Amino acid sequence: MNNLLDVVLAFIVMLGIVQAAASLVDYVNVLAGTSNTYELSTGSATPLMGRPFGFNHWSVQTEPDHDPKRYFNPASRSFYGVRCTHQPSVWLGDYGYFLVNAIISRDEPQQSVSFAPLQTTYKPHYFKSSALYPGNADMGGARIEMTPTEHAAFFRFSFPPKVNSAVLVRLFDYNSSTPVVLDKEGRFSTQTSVNNGGVLPGFAMFINGAIDPPPARMRNVDGSIMLEYDAAENNKRLSVHLRIATSFISNEQAQVNLARELPLCKNFDTFVKEGEDVWQTRLSLVTYDTVQRNSNFLRTFYTNFYRTMLFPRLLGEYDQNNQLGHYSVYTGKVVPGELTTD
Repeated sequence: MNNLLDVVLAFIVMLGIVQAAASLVDYVNVLAGTSNTYELSTGSATPLMGRPFGFNHWSVQTEPDHDPKRYFNPASRSFYGVRCTHQPSVWLGDYGYFLVNAIISRDEPQQSVSFAPLQTTYKPHYFKSSALYPGNADMGGARIEMTPTEHAAFFRFSFPPKVNSAVLVRLFDYNSSTPVVLDKEGRFSTQTSVNNGGVLPGFAMFINGAIDPPPARMRNVDGSIMLEYDAAENNKRLSVHLRIATSFISNEQAQVNLARELPLCKNFDTFVKEGEDVWQTRLSLVTYDTVQRNSNFLRTFYTNFYRTMLFPRLLGEYDQNNQLGHYSVYTGKVVPGELTTD
């Protein structure tokens, strides 16, 4: 009898180990080290989602624009949007950043919405939250999901029925000379040169996107690209998909990155699974002492291991001929091969 119990217990333990090994990404706490003030730091980190050593990271902005370096507070209920970021440290600042958000209003595109931090999912490869515009909580709010690739991100939005809604892409340094190109098929392109110093003249982050279904209107409101849907057309919850890609080389290269990394033949859930698999493979590279196999150790170990694979950032981009090149931060020209930064 004892032998049988030993076998059963061994099987249960082994099953637990297998299950743990099959979902190492779940041990990563993306929010670790993000509760910070000027007086007390717990790590000066921000929640970063992306691919290992990714060209972009994607985070969440909960704070107003007056302090662009400290844009996240895990306790805040304000949601300004998902932020494309390249900030390696609050002490160095960000560059090439912009916001993507879902709103149930068209009056003030820079206004934050409210959301529930405890009901928000942060994983290295996936973000999900419900953003509730003031006065519309009874409608269920607009759900936002995002999964990143190396140079791009796929957003899935769900809007309440019978309300005016919009997807917002907001630039921080818009002026009258900023190019914004919109077409009736739901495609758009623009660029931002926002930075905190140390860049060459002509530096820019090129942005290229496509949204489905095509919106009723596409407007440029002082640098906020508004992709609008009318209440009269939405008798049930509206599902909207935004594919958006970036480049430091050119708008044409951003188009190449969009087509290569987010092909139309794959859906949102496929990219979520691919992102999870990439992180699972990376996290599985290091084994550990089985004596230490407890939940606290696993969370601590894999959270820190994930952080080690956020930087350095790879700046290489493959062109239409599948040749690798990068924007040189030293000359401002496109040169062959890979380059790392941050």
